[in-house]
Amino acid sequence: MPNTLKYHIDTEKHRLWVRWYILKVCWALLKRAWAHDLSKYSSNEKPYFIRAMPMLSRAGYGSEDYQKALKELGPALLHHYSSNIHHPEHFTGQIDDMSSLDIIEMLCDHKASTRRVRAGSMQQSMEVNAHRFTGWRAEPFKRDAK
Repeated sequence: MPNTLKYHIDTEKHRLWVRWYILKVCWALLKRAWAHDLSKYSSNEKPYFIRAMPMLSRAGYGSEDYQKALKELGPALLHHYSSNIHHPEHFTGQIDDMSSLDIIEMLCDHKASTRRVRAGSMQQSMEVNAHRFTGWRAEPFKRDAK
C-alpha cells in the first residue's frame, strides 16, 4: 500500500506542476493578446497603415499587389517589425531566433490576417512564409478523398 500511496502523491505533484506551467504559458499568451500590434497606433505606423490597408485588403497574400502595398508602408513596416517580436523580421536569424511563444503569436496573427485579405488562406500564408523565411517550397496541400 505505501507504494500505491507514493505513486498517487507523485503523480498528483507532477499533474500540479504541469498545470502550473501550462497556466504560465497561458498567462504569457494573454499578455501578448492584449499588447499585440499596439505599435500600429503610433505616429510612426498609423498614417502609413491607413493609406496601405485598402490596397492590402484587396491583394492576395504574397502577390505582386501585396508586395507593392508593403512598399507603400516603407518606414512604418520597419518600425513595426522592430517593435513586435512576433515577426521573423524582428530578428537577425529570423524565425530561427524566435521563441515558441513568438511563433504561436505569429501563427495567430497570420490566421487573423486571413480574415482581412481577399481569398485569405492559412494554408497559403504558411506556404508563402515557409518559402520566404526558409527557402522551402511546400507541395500543394491535398486532402484525402475519404
